[in-house]
Amino acid sequence: MRIAIVQYGVLHDRFDELRSGGPETYYAQRYSVDYVAELAERHEFVGVCGVLNDESSESALTDTLFSVCIPRDSKGGVDSKEVIRRLEEWNPDRLILQAPIRPILKWALKHNIDTLPLLADSFEERGLRYRYRAFRLAQLLSNPRIRAIGNHNIPSCLS
Repeated sequence: MRIAIVQYGVLHDRFDELRSGGPETYYAQRYSVDYVAELAERHEFVGVCGVLNDESSESALTDTLFSVCIPRDSKGGVDSKEVIRRLEEWNPDRLILQAPIRPILKWALKHNIDTLPLLADSFEERGLRYRYRAFRLAQLLSNPRIRAIGNHNIPSCLS
């Protein structure tokens, strides 16, 4: 199985330090990094794509675990085109999407990639523009190919 993960934050920035006993910068960070490393031990390929950072970087952490950082686009947002280009190189059959990025979700659905959205977002804004974007995201998340959606806590799930 080939797994791709798209997330905020860069795996290779913390991987070696945490695996050698260094301190966590947020709760359960070590658990998360170890879990991804265990996935890579059990599967053909795991690629982790971190978004919204300042500089491009990448690292082969093990024979089957790769990490890249895709910098912000010219407007300061997620460079979806570059993320999708990298996903196409990796050719995953599973995607764990840890951010509500519609172009990436649309790409995965179009290419029949089983996708698990694991969001760490709340959806509380009330403006018309925001509500329209949330409606479009909800339409994508309602696709039958999306079997489950997770979020980081109950109030965020309800929102």
